[in-house]
Amino acid sequence: MIGLLVAVGVGSAAPRFDRVDLLAESPGRLFTEDLPAFALAPGAGAARVLGQVQPVWALGEGPLRLAVSLRRQDVRVEMPLSASRWSVSAGLSTRLLYPEGLSLTVAARPGRWRIAAGAHLGTGAGWARPRPEVLRLGPVLAVGLGAPAAPR
Repeated sequence: MIGLLVAVGVGSAAPRFDRVDLLAESPGRLFTEDLPAFALAPGAGAARVLGQVQPVWALGEGPLRLAVSLRRQDVRVEMPLSASRWSVSAGLSTRLLYPEGLSLTVAARPGRWRIAAGAHLGTGAGWARPRPEVLRLGPVLAVGLGAPAAPR
């Protein structure tokens, strides 16, 4: 499924750099896990926060986006809300290409910044543990920096 989405997006036009998310939309654990990890193990906490940084590419001229970090790979659909700088984003997050969760956010793009808020539903599953043990619903705060959004 992920390969099909990416193939359709890449087939329509060359990928172009959209932005860098300094705080990623997934997995949505910055406040619940990543920042508290600093108190227990500063080195591990720093690595987890660094995993929040995601370059984001637009696949073609449509709404499909691909984001890749040290920890996650996301495929998202970002749909603008009318002629404003606001958009809605829904995405599938993976860990080593294993589907791990879903996110839904609302974002504003004033100038070079993109600020999003929403929710992420994660399973905690992966290649080593293919069955979800616990579903986690958490808040998302994402902050990105890139070229100003094109007028719609």
